[in-house]
Amino acid sequence: MHRCPAHRPRDAERSAAHDSLAAALGPVLGALLLESDWAGLGWRSVFWINVPIGVVAVPAAARVLPEGRATTRPLSTCPAWRSAASDCR
Repeated sequence: MHRCPAHRPRDAERSAAHDSLAAALGPVLGALLLESDWAGLGWRSVFWINVPIGVVAVPAAARVLPEGRATTRPLSTCPAWRSAASDCR
């Protein structure tokens, strides 16, 4: 997950900033979409706006993010008595 433990605080700060911004702007942008009703879709426009974002974001993420590899065993190899919530190392 983190290659360098020294990067964890920075990554946590970025994540907190992103989450705070999303929590503040999400309702505002959603309300603007509903009020403008730009496509005549009403409340459905809140969901349809994610289609072009996803079309751009998925290929961009595939190009930018490093290829990951599992550091834990898949749940299918865990003993049956362990819960699915455990990290099963």
